[in-house]
Amino acid sequence: MKKIIFVGVLFFSLCGCNEKSKYEMAPSPMVTPFAQSVDTEMPFPEYPRPQMERDEWMNLNGLWDYTVKSIDFEPVQGLTKAPSWTTGELPSDWAGKILVPFAIDAPLSGVGRILRHNEVLWYQRTFNIPSSWERKNVLLHFSASDWETSVYINGEKIGQHRGGYDPFSFDITPHLKKGKNNLHVCVWDATENQSQAIGKQIMPENRQGFRYQPTGGIWQTVWLEPVAENSIENIKIIPDYDASAVRVNVKTRGEEGTLLVQVWKNGQLVAENAGDAGNVVDVPMNNFEAWTPSNPVLYDLKLFLKKEKETVDEVKSYFGMRKVEVKRAADGYQRIHMNDEPLFQYGPLDQGYWPDGVLTPPGEEAIKFDLQYLKDIGCNMVRVHIKTHPARWYYHADRLGLLVWQDMICMPKYGQTVDAAAASQWYTEFKAMVDWLYNHPSIVMWVVFNEGWSQHNTEFYTNWIDNYDSTRIINCASGWDDYPVGDVMDVHDYTFYPRNNAADFKMNGQRALVIGEAAGINLAIPGHTWYSEKNKPEQDRHENYIPADNYSFKEESGRHTYGSAEVLQEAYGKFIETIRCLNSGSGCDAMVYTQITDVEHELNGYLTYDRKVSKIEKETMRKINTGLYSPPTLTSVVDFASGWKTGTKKNIQLPVGEKNEFIPVNSVMEFPVEIEKSFNISEIPEKMTVAVKGFTDCEIKINGEFFRKTRMNARWGEPGIQLFPFFDDELSYLKAGENNISIKTIGNSELDLIDVAVFHY
Repeated sequence: MKKIIFVGVLFFSLCGCNEKSKYEMAPSPMVTPFAQSVDTEMPFPEYPRPQMERDEWMNLNGLWDYTVKSIDFEPVQGLTKAPSWTTGELPSDWAGKILVPFAIDAPLSGVGRILRHNEVLWYQRTFNIPSSWERKNVLLHFSASDWETSVYINGEKIGQHRGGYDPFSFDITPHLKKGKNNLHVCVWDATENQSQAIGKQIMPENRQGFRYQPTGGIWQTVWLEPVAENSIENIKIIPDYDASAVRVNVKTRGEEGTLLVQVWKNGQLVAENAGDAGNVVDVPMNNFEAWTPSNPVLYDLKLFLKKEKETVDEVKSYFGMRKVEVKRAADGYQRIHMNDEPLFQYGPLDQGYWPDGVLTPPGEEAIKFDLQYLKDIGCNMVRVHIKTHPARWYYHADRLGLLVWQDMICMPKYGQTVDAAAASQWYTEFKAMVDWLYNHPSIVMWVVFNEGWSQHNTEFYTNWIDNYDSTRIINCASGWDDYPVGDVMDVHDYTFYPRNNAADFKMNGQRALVIGEAAGINLAIPGHTWYSEKNKPEQDRHENYIPADNYSFKEESGRHTYGSAEVLQEAYGKFIETIRCLNSGSGCDAMVYTQITDVEHELNGYLTYDRKVSKIEKETMRKINTGLYSPPTLTSVVDFASGWKTGTKKNIQLPVGEKNEFIPVNSVMEFPVEIEKSFNISEIPEKMTVAVKGFTDCEIKINGEFFRKTRMNARWGEPGIQLFPFFDDELSYLKAGENNISIKTIGNSELDLIDVAVFHY
C-alpha cells in the first residue's frame, strides 16, 4: 500500500503539470488531513453501491495512463448538436499517470490540469477477468464521470454516456477476451461553453460570483461486477409507514422468476415474503422502529431471485421506515412533519468541494468526518447544493440520521440559453439522479431549481417529480423565482436578520415556509485560507479574507467578515436566537446556513476549507444550535393590526401603507411615516422581540433608545416578516410600567407597507 507524502504546499496550476510516469500529488494551496491517507494503489477501496450489494466485484481505481488531445469544439448556445465528441482513434502515446477516481483538475489526481472545452481526456488501463466469472455477464460501472464519456474495450467503442453526476454502466461481456483486456475511456466536458448540468463549476477566467473550480473526467469509482444471465438490475424500496409495510419492486435482466424478500435487524430475521419478480412484493413490518434523525434505525434487506426454486442472484440492501409530509401543525402553521411529528430542520449548505479532491472527497474518512461533525454540532439536516456525492456519502447520512435536501444540478448561471435539446438532456439527468438516490431514507426533499439558475418549465418539472416520487417534499425553486407548485415556499436572505415570507400567498397557505440559504458570515483563520497575501485573488471581491470592524448588531451588516472567533461566536448566537423567534413568530420551518466549510474564496463555513479548524468550538455550537428545536412561546405585548399614533398624534390602525394584493391596509398613507405606540409591562421579561411585517425598511426606538435599523429585503413583490430579539444589553431600555416604541420608515421599496408587533417569551 502506497500513501501520499507531502513535501510542502504549493500553488495550483491552471496548465499541465506533473506529466510523468511516477505519481505525485499536484501542487495545491491547501491540503486536508485526509489526503495523506489516500492509497495510491487502491483509493476508495470500499464497496461503491451500498444500496445494492453483491459479494463479487473488482475495483478499478488506481493509477491509469492518461493524455489530453485537442478537438475543434467551439462554444455554443444551448446543447451541442454533435452526437459525440469522444469518438475517435485510440491514442498511442501517453502523458503520464492519473490517480482514478480523482478528476484531472484535482491535485490528488497527480495532474492538476484544467480540462478545456476544446480538449478530450483519454484514459487507459488493463484488467483480467477472474476464471470464476467466465460463465457470467460482466458489467463495467462508472459511479460518475463529467460530462460526455465513451468507453472502449479491446479497441472497440461499446457505449457513450452524457451527464456528469449520475452513475452508469455497460455490459461488456461480448467484448471481453481471455487474459488481459484493454480499457480506454474518453471524456469531454464543455463546462459553461454549452448548456449542460454543471452546478457551480466554471473556468477560472470566467469566474463570477460564488462558483468554483471545474471538474473534468472520471471523479468517482470505476468497477467491474459479474452477474448471472438472470439477475436483479435495480431495486425500488418504498417504506409504507401508515400501512406498516415495506414494498419492494425489482427490475430484472433475463427471465423474471420469483423474488424472496427478507428483512433483518441486528442479525435476526424479522419479516419475509415472496412474489413474482415482475410485481411489487409487500413485506409486513409489524411493530417496526421508525427512522428519525435522533434514532436512525436501518433494516437490512436480502433479496433472492429464484428460478425453479434455485437461487440465481442474491443482493443486499437496507431501508428505513419513515414518512415525510407537509400539513397543518397545532400552532396553525403549515409545517414539515416526519412520522406525524413536526420537525424543525436546520443544517448547512454543502457545496461538496475539497481543496485536494475538488468534487471528490479524499476518502471514506473524509466523508464520515463532515457528516459526523454536523451531528456533533447539533444539525439535523444538510442541503446538498447543486451536485451529488458518492453513494457512500448518502449511506453514512442514512446511518447517522442526517436529513438531506438534494438539489438537481443546474445548468450555467450566466451566459447560456436553455434550448429544447439542453432541456431534454437536463430532464434525463434529473430522472437518473432521482432513480439512483430513491432508496435513501435520509433524502427528504428534492430541490428542482436554485435561484433561477437556468430555471425553465418550473411547474412542469415540479409536478412531474411530485407525481414520480410522492414519498418526499418537493421544492420548486430554492430562492428567487417561486411558482405556485410544490410543498414549500423557499426564500434566500443573507441579511443578518433574515426575512421569512409573511405567508404563502401564491398557494393560499398550503406550503411550508423555509429559508433555503442564509447567514454567510465570514471569519478568516490565518494559515487556513485559500487566498492570502502570498496567493492574491484575481478579483477584488474575493479579498474577504481581510477582516473589517465596521459592523453593528443594531444595523444590518450582511455577510460580514469578523475579526475574531469570539466576535463570530457572539454573532452566530444572536443569529440563531433570531431564527428561533422567526420559527415561532412567522412559521419559518427550516433554515439552511451557508455553509459547512469555506470554499476557495468563500470564508463563511463552520469549518475552514482544509477541515482543520472549527471556527466555533463544537460543543459551544451544539449548545447554541440545540435551542432551535425548542422554539419559544411568544406572548403578545403589542398585537399586529393594532392602533398607533402618527408623529402628529393622529390615531391610525396598522397595517399602514399603499393598497396591495397581499395584506389589507387599514390606514392608507404616503411614505415615509413616523408612528409610535405605548405599551405596558408589569416587569422586565427575560426575553423580548419586535416583529416587523411588510415591505419597508425602518428605524426602531424603544423609550427613545435606538434599537434596530432594519432591511426588509422584500423581493418579488411579496411582503416579508422579520423578528428582532432584544439582546441582553438592550433589555435595559425597558422599564416596568409604560414603555414607548417608535418606528420611522426609511428608503423606498416596490410597495410601502408596514405592520409591527411586540412579544415577550
